[in-house]
This record gives sequence, structure tokens and C-alpha cells, in this order.
Amino acid sequence: MNFFNIQDLTFSDSYSLHEALLSCSNGAKAGGAAFAFVTKKALEVVLSEQVFQKLFKDGDFTFLAGVDEITNEETLKYLKNINNQHSGFKPHSFVHSNSGSLFHPKFCWFEKENGGVLIVGSGNFTMKGLRRNREAFAVIELDEKAMSEVKDYWNKWLENNNESLLDVLSDKSLEKAKQNKAFFKKAKKLVRPIVKESEEAQDSTSEDFNEDFVEASDWTFSSDSEVLVAEIPKSGDRWKQVNFTKDIFQNYFGATPGDNSQRILFRNVDSKYVLGEVENRLSVSVKSQNYRFELSAAEGLDYPQEGPPIGIFIKLATRTFLYNILMPSASSYDCFSEWLNTNWDGRADRMKRIITKVKDIKSCVDLTSLSGYFE
Repeated sequence: MNFFNIQDLTFSDSYSLHEALLSCSNGAKAGGAAFAFVTKKALEVVLSEQVFQKLFKDGDFTFLAGVDEITNEETLKYLKNINNQHSGFKPHSFVHSNSGSLFHPKFCWFEKENGGVLIVGSGNFTMKGLRRNREAFAVIELDEKAMSEVKDYWNKWLENNNESLLDVLSDKSLEKAKQNKAFFKKAKKLVRPIVKESEEAQDSTSEDFNEDFVEASDWTFSSDSEVLVAEIPKSGDRWKQVNFTKDIFQNYFGATPGDNSQRILFRNVDSKYVLGEVENRLSVSVKSQNYRFELSAAEGLDYPQEGPPIGIFIKLATRTFLYNILMPSASSYDCFSEWLNTNWDGRADRMKRIITKVKDIKSCVDLTSLSGYFE
């Protein structure tokens, strides 16, 4: 991690805010954060990590969530739920009455045994802010004196804004967050209808479903997005641990051989066009030259006899992917299989794996549930 970091899908040295938060929180005994926009999914992905759970248990962490835009009622309820589970986690809504002024900070700090670290940048606590958007942030190492000064300054600011720091489930907090439903209704148009059955489609118009559409909009792709089409080897009885070549592991997925601490995010789309849970995977490379990731979509499935499963991995951001695993019985399987056979120029005894642009294979992608997330 550098002092100055740029999060950018097109940049080979991109480093995400998500990765910085996990790295810098390791070993922390206290911390604080203030973010203008916050979403439930981003909280789930970050705060469920062991380093944060340990901080909540053994120390304390104050989290300020702005409610001027984006942050909604479900997010506030989730913050309260974490607080109910861990007294060391102290969330507040920042509710002010200054018209024409937004609560707009994006920073956090972590106190450690002999100092600490401060992260300041442009990214919000949303999945796009943590991974997908082009953002920039600085990671500032602090000695004990500097850490003490940051904490004093932080506490002075909190005291000055005491009237604006409300319980996340206070009437004012919830009312302000409820007004942000307008954003969710607008964002709903960003994603094509995700459910197809008429009964489910009717449910999707409810107020409670709005956040699902917003959250789904963080996982869309375009015709210029990179896609890996890969035959998946059997690898014994544990083929859900999908092996790749070192080149693909490193240069497509963005993992570093020998560094098993990196986090790669995967998300499957099921046959009903519904996003699965975010799969926050450690990259695994071992001395046997196996480079692999575990994928939930393959769990519990027998390896087919008719031919190898085909994985479709669309890159959304550095180390962030939307995917499908196609079995030979899938209606779209033949399209991808024929495309691989036509375009593969490697050895005949190797698994066929080709990286291309979505636009070059869109007719096949359109046959899958991934098509529901095409911008």
C-alpha cells in the first residue's frame, strides 16, 4: 500500500479503499469514521470482517453516517443491529439543518499500540466508493503524538456538533433517510427488470425492494467490460475451488502469487436474475503451482460427465467480478463452447480460457442471467 493510492479499473497498480480499510484496521484498538453516503451492502462486506469484529469486541469504533443523500432506512437499521450485537461499535446519524450544505466527509482513523493510521479520500462507504468508482485516497501513518492530535481534533469536532449526532433510529434520522427513497426510485431505472415471473415482478414495485435495485446498479457492466470465458477443470472432488493459470490469476483477477491475504470479490447471478451474496475470497496460491478461488455457485454440484463447466467472469473493477458457471445442460452453454472452440489457439490438451470484451461475445452473454446487469 502506498501513501497515495488511486482506485481505477484501468490502472494496473489500482488499490481499493476496501482493501485499505481491511489492511489498516488490523491491530487497531480504537477508531472513528465519517462518511457522507453509506449503503447496507458495503457495511456487510466490510464490517463483517474478523479485524473489525475484533475491534468492536476489544475496543471501540465510532461511525458517523450522513443522511443528506443515498443513505436509507435499511442502512440505519443495519447500523443499529451491529450496535446491538457489539457495544464497542457506536454509530450515529449526522442530521443538520444547514440548507445548501451537505455533510460530505470521507475519512477514517485507527489507533494502534504505537500510533495509528488516517485514511482520507474521495470514496464513500458504498460498493462503488469502495471498489468501482475512480477514487483517490491517502493513507497517512501516524506516530503516537500525531495520533493523539488527530483524536483530540476529532473529539473536539464531535463535541462541537453534538446536537447533530443522533441515534441512527431516532425519528429525525429515519425521516431524513426516508426522503432518500427518491434516489432509490431513480436508481431503479438503472438496472433492467431482474425478476421475470409476474408475481415476483409485482413484489419488486414495493418500497422495500427499492434498495435492491440501487444495490444491483453497483454491479452492472458495459460492452467494453473485460470478460474471461474459462473451462473449469475437475481438480479432484473439490472443483468449486477453481484453478487458473498463474497469468490469469495475476493479470486478470489481480491477485499476487504468494500473497494469500488479498481479497477478490465475486458475485453470482442465479437463473432468476437475482444477485447472490458477495463472495469475499482470499486469493490462494500454493507451492504446487495451483492458483485458485472458491466459488459458491459450484458448491454441491457434481462435476458433469458431458463436458467441463464454463465460467463467465466479467470484471467490474479491480479484483471485483460478476460471474456465472454454466453446466453443459444450460441453454447458453453451447454458444460459449462453440465460441471457445473457434477462438482458442492454445494447446488442445489444456482448458480453454480466453479474455475478451463483452461486446465481442455479447450474443452469448445475452443468453445468460448476466444480461440483466448489462448497462
